[in-house]
Amino acid sequence: MHERGGSARGSGGAVPVELRPQDDGRSVVSATVFLGHLLEQICNVNSYPLSESLWSPHLLLPPLRRGPPLYKTQLLPLFTRRNRWWLKDMAAIGSFLLPLCLVLAIASFTGSTTASVIQDACGRTSFPDLCVESLSQKPESQTTDEHGLAELAIRVAAESATAASTYVSKVLEGAVNDSSWHQCLDDCSESYVDAVEQLDDSTGAMEDKGYANVNKWVSAAIADALTCSEACQGVALPDKATLTEMNTEFTNLCNVVLGLIEPLSK
Repeated sequence: MHERGGSARGSGGAVPVELRPQDDGRSVVSATVFLGHLLEQICNVNSYPLSESLWSPHLLLPPLRRGPPLYKTQLLPLFTRRNRWWLKDMAAIGSFLLPLCLVLAIASFTGSTTASVIQDACGRTSFPDLCVESLSQKPESQTTDEHGLAELAIRVAAESATAASTYVSKVLEGAVNDSSWHQCLDDCSESYVDAVEQLDDSTGAMEDKGYANVNKWVSAAIADALTCSEACQGVALPDKATLTEMNTEFTNLCNVVLGLIEPLSK
């Protein structure tokens, strides 16, 4: 006679729940195996490793075959008079499993739909790869629309401008003995302060859906980055490549914003 609560090996360290044995003394059925089968058949989830790893010749349930469900040969035998003993025990689990399948299906659909919105919106910009990469790093991008994506792009551009301004300030501290450095970095510092302010104005304009004003402020921020680049042209700055790279990235991010708001303004 089998004892209740006996252990069975589970996949990934899961502890299976054992149900009551049948009257004829045959081995108990692992609820984990049964749940794995139901996930395969009802939710269309590939739980084959879960059910297969727990399968042994001593269990009542054979491993269900992959592919379309064969209800007559695989599931209906579970509902015969002989096997009805476990229905009461599985009722609570079943009432949890079906809503879970629905939640998983909705989450999967929503995730793929959101990714499609980002891809489509970024595909209309001059730098689609940069657009997707920068927006995907923001959790809010997973639950917003095209207007929200444009707002996030403005925030990303503002963060880039702030980083460039911080870098310029640090380099400026070491440029005491070179007047050409000072002129270049002073211009860049002022330019990026202006750029941050203009992007702040753009954020306010987005709240009112003033897309024409957003276009104006973001274009002005691009002009600020160009002013910085021109001021430092021909100046032998230490690690000038870093400043050039920051200028380029900021300009590209601003162009991403312009690409995102263009269809919104029509």
